[in-house]
Amino acid sequence: LYSASPVEILSSVFFANQAGESGAGMHVVSAPATVRQCTLVGNRSTWGNGIWLEGAALEVSNSIIWRNGDLGTNFESIFGSLDATAVVSFSNVQFSEVWAGVGNILEEPRFVDESSGDLRLRSDSPCIDAANDAVAPLVDLFGRSRIDVAGVGTAGTVADMGALEGYCGNGTTDADEECDRGALNSDDPDQTCRTHCVSGPV
Repeated sequence: LYSASPVEILSSVFFANQAGESGAGMHVVSAPATVRQCTLVGNRSTWGNGIWLEGAALEVSNSIIWRNGDLGTNFESIFGSLDATAVVSFSNVQFSEVWAGVGNILEEPRFVDESSGDLRLRSDSPCIDAANDAVAPLVDLFGRSRIDVAGVGTAGTVADMGALEGYCGNGTTDADEECDRGALNSDDPDQTCRTHCVSGPV
């Protein structure tokens, strides 16, 4: 995505894009940009593989920016010119250290199957119930309701980081399961995780 005008990007996935020079995921020039509840993974360019800022002011929240490789020597998830700024909160950004800001983490996201582009979160992902509910949309990219998975993440937090709500499975469809609903369901009194598994996209 290239933008030289103010832009707000919500609940979107940027996966496996390539750019010859900069900003394979996003390239923002001299304009404010808001990135909320997004997932940027596997994007490759020489500079700013995930997001490249050129004199731009960026605000990122509730997002995952991870494993954005490159075609040159720069591996930064967010990179920009000296006059660019980035404010990041409640996000999982791959960097040399935890990105400064409230609620940020630096942990393997644990996608269902990143190699095939399935960027739903596994039931053991640290991104589950770790976002900021105050700015999260009520549904994810697939239209699935945001749910609070009992015993996972921050108690009382509903939203997960990224564009896709956490997947309840554990990677194995057991003999007594109609779909991979994972071990969490035995500890889920109202069975919201099981309902998600049965009714949501797989």
